[in-house]
Amino acid sequence: MVEYLGVSPQFLSSMLGEPEYWAPGDFFLHDQHGSNKSLGKPTVPLVCFNLLTMRLTEFFCQHPRWQMHAKNTPFSVYMKHDFGEGTTSYIVMADRSHPRAQCIKRRISTCFSTASTADTQDPFMIHCLIVEETLVDAKSVVTPLRLELYNQLDQVDECIPSHDRGKADLELMTVKLHYISRMIDPLIANADMTGMIMRHMQASHDRYSDSLPVPGISNATTKTSDSIRYLLESAESQKRWLVSYKSRKDATMNLVSLLYE
Repeated sequence: MVEYLGVSPQFLSSMLGEPEYWAPGDFFLHDQHGSNKSLGKPTVPLVCFNLLTMRLTEFFCQHPRWQMHAKNTPFSVYMKHDFGEGTTSYIVMADRSHPRAQCIKRRISTCFSTASTADTQDPFMIHCLIVEETLVDAKSVVTPLRLELYNQLDQVDECIPSHDRGKADLELMTVKLHYISRMIDPLIANADMTGMIMRHMQASHDRYSDSLPVPGISNATTKTSDSIRYLLESAESQKRWLVSYKSRKDATMNLVSLLYE
């Protein structure tokens, strides 16, 4: 199937989940003379609408693991849109045990069964849907971490006026704050990675939109463009919150070290 769809070789290493995340793949194939070019199977010749005709657009990425201690395979998504055939192909790889896997399958099914054809014409739509669900997955990790941080902040605040907390209590606070520290750093990296994915997707979608020979699906492209911008800003907002948690944690650890003295 991979050969039939003409999948870029760069995506193959991501299909089972890379331990270190590479940049998203964003590739376009042009046809300078209207001839039949494709990465995979033959396509129907396209009437050349300008000198440099876009034939294919590909975008693929591996989404971050928010459940960092889980061993399941993260979402790796490949998309190819063929302008000549007017078709879009997707390969979505993920562990069945991934907490958002079933939800994403239901949303994709619902989307194509209830949405109008015009709303589903943008090839980047499913990419946006999956990014949104992975950001939802982040809440299951970030929310309990934030609550634990606030709990430790309250514990330290209680220590300051009383000065009667024992060394064992302070040691326990230090251990918990170190745990929060170990968790926050990779979460910041995940939010940063999501932001990078969305910036690449935004640039890729802009090139796709600018190359459309028919403006009839402008409503779908506008909706998708708005979704990409919203998801990008959401990822950046998530990162800002995580950075603020890290700053508060650092200040609290410094205060606890002073209470040790």
